[in-house]
Amino acid sequence: PDTRAVIWELDFSTYFGRFYSNATCTPAYDAGLIYLSTGPGDLFCLNAASGAVQWHVKQSLIHSSATLLSDEYVYVLGNLSQVECRSRTDGSLVWAADTHTITGNTNGSLALCGDTLIVPGDSWRVWGLNRHTGAHCWDTKLTGNFAYNSPIVACGKVYISACHGDFYSLDGATGQIE
Repeated sequence: PDTRAVIWELDFSTYFGRFYSNATCTPAYDAGLIYLSTGPGDLFCLNAASGAVQWHVKQSLIHSSATLLSDEYVYVLGNLSQVECRSRTDGSLVWAADTHTITGNTNGSLALCGDTLIVPGDSWRVWGLNRHTGAHCWDTKLTGNFAYNSPIVACGKVYISACHGDFYSLDGATGQIE
């Protein structure tokens, strides 16, 4: 920070050997590693000190939200009702949820409430999925509008605002509006 000198840089066009213009989504950091997804669906794990690619996987998702880390997983949310859970070790797919589990487009960021992965969406719903298996735990239809925003989790509660100023408190275990 004192010199503002570039320590390392990952040039996606050089890495892929072709023009690559889409920016990355908000990355996540833990234990010396950076996890980041790109708009077209690439997921990277980088060494934070050197920028070296630890692993890279191509996904079938279009990303627009931040990656989310848990103890052993990295979660990514695609725009078209897609959620993937991947191993932090090598990027291998653990589970994927798609339009059979989640309806409508998804936006905002994921959150964890205990063992429940919270997924916001635009079909007036918020979903709770088992973070280990992707199994549907609950979904709650909001009475206000789309849940495009990112949820906040505190003390077993999920807080989310929806378009047009509606704000909700949900029980993290059941999804019930409180």
